[in-house]
Amino acid sequence: MRPHVGILIAVLVIPALLHAQALADRVPADALFYFGWQGTEKLGPAYNESRLKGLADSSSLRKFYDDTIPSIRQRIAGAVPELGGILQALEPALATLWRHPTVVFTSGIDFQGPGGMVPLFGVICNAGADTEALRGQVQELLALIPPLPVEIAAQGESLVITFGYAAAALPGQAGPKLGSLADNKTFQEMLACAQADAALTLYIDIARALDQVDRFLRAVEGEDGVAEWHRIRDAFGIGGLKGAILTGGFEGKDWGCRSFVSAPAPRSGLLAMQGRPLTDDLLQRVPVTATWLCVASFSMADAFTAVRAFAGRIDAGLSLQIDQFLAGVEQQLGFQIERDFLSAFGSEWALYCDPASGSSGILGMTLVNRPRN
Repeated sequence: MRPHVGILIAVLVIPALLHAQALADRVPADALFYFGWQGTEKLGPAYNESRLKGLADSSSLRKFYDDTIPSIRQRIAGAVPELGGILQALEPALATLWRHPTVVFTSGIDFQGPGGMVPLFGVICNAGADTEALRGQVQELLALIPPLPVEIAAQGESLVITFGYAAAALPGQAGPKLGSLADNKTFQEMLACAQADAALTLYIDIARALDQVDRFLRAVEGEDGVAEWHRIRDAFGIGGLKGAILTGGFEGKDWGCRSFVSAPAPRSGLLAMQGRPLTDDLLQRVPVTATWLCVASFSMADAFTAVRAFAGRIDAGLSLQIDQFLAGVEQQLGFQIERDFLSAFGSEWALYCDPASGSSGILGMTLVNRPRN
């Protein structure tokens, strides 16, 4: 019965998660980078009742903004007049994007574009009644910079800004179109590990990005350049990465974030340093009055071994130099760093700040580790 339950949960939950992601159905399926923001007007009560809204509306913050930002802009304009004008034109456009659902995305490079390689970049803002005003703000901004082949199109209640893409061919339009990111399997898998009702979402298709690096180097440096890149890639172990996602949203009056990186086993290189699942015992050692906490699981001895192996993959000569240096240090200390020191530490770590214990700021943080013996 369990497989059927999993399928049922996927059918019910995934569509809801996709619906919560700003304009994901308007972004091409092959996007390797996606940043979506729901917009403060759509966040509704969650934003209006949050501490963030209170901070944004506070008189002290507004006074700081009103006093500081114009002063900074004037100084920049005095040093670089052209940049000062760009910043002044950019401000109202950013204010519009802040209020409305907006996505920024790219599919990397079109290697078969007219005239050679063409970057693919897009911004879509569902600005509603502010669409025409936003179009004017963007056109004013573009008039201040060197000419770019940027297409600006109003599509219903949205403004679409593209570089390399044909706006009419994006998902959500009539006629022939690209598939959407909302239908992308990797994107769906990442969302299953994210917040259900995120205010912002940052997604990277790492596997597709690595493939783009291969294709770019092959076109520019040839096979020798690709081979050199693969040597570095494999030393880090990043060739096994599939994707990553970061989401942020309101949890009551507070703001919470969740991130996930897909790195299926077997892992190699520096990625082989993964730790074990954390236990409740570690959290029980942290005071309930702590206001900031970071926990992690990793072995310092394994990290030491992995770094040495990484150096050997990059340069055999470098690895030999490190071994000779460590041998000299260990002779002076009278013990082996990895066996007698690093291996003594446990794999569970906690770093916290507890004002109730008299700690405050970076210098007042407490580091906790349970030794192996």
